Amino acid sequence: MKKSHTKYIRLFMALLVVVGLYFLFLSTSESISYPETSFHDGKTYLDPVGKNEAEKNLAETQKLYDSYNASTSVYTRVGTLMRLYGYQESLWSYLEAKKTLETLISLQTSSNTLRTYALLLWKMGGPREAMEAIDHAIVLSPTLPDLWNTKIDFLRVLHKNNLKNLDSTYRNALKKTNNSIDIVSGYAHYLEQMGKKSESIEYYKKATEMNPQGKYEYQDAINRQQ
Repeated sequence: MKKSHTKYIRLFMALLVVVGLYFLFLSTSESISYPETSFHDGKTYLDPVGKNEAEKNLAETQKLYDSYNASTSVYTRVGTLMRLYGYQESLWSYLEAKKTLETLISLQTSSNTLRTYALLLWKMGGPREAMEAIDHAIVLSPTLPDLWNTKIDFLRVLHKNNLKNLDSTYRNALKKTNNSIDIVSGYAHYLEQMGKKSESIEYYKKATEMNPQGKYEYQDAINRQQ
């Protein structure tokens, strides 16, 4: 009986150690504060094998980049930095990923890289910095709908209690992208949200003309407002 009692005490103590180690791990893990948005739902959850593979690739890519010298082309550096960023982001090493993107941008500034940087900053809880980055991207490539949609998504979160502020951004996006179907359909949905039925229907009809494949979806939106 005494031996059995001692056995249970030992099991209980072992359990306490495991629980203690678990909470120690949680307290030392990198903590990221996210704004309330869908942008962080793309977190990649790697299984142990995938995680080990990503860590291996990360180490090899970092070693490769560190081996470059003054004669290494910008093109080669940029390609390697993008791979490095991908591994860092998948492992949630956001601070390191941020540094990598900043190095990449210093070598070659492009609107796509700035958009990636903006999304990372948003994940890290920096909405003001994220807005600055996406605005910079739009200055470089004002005709790209993806950049405007990213800005609009940011603004939807920042102005969720006052969405009427989005109207001017949508109109600017329509003008700069020459009425891209992505912006037209998005604006139609926005107008529907704002209760502007006649204007919303007008843009849904325009979207139908531009993208006949989406006519059933657009017609459903028109029907629910009539």
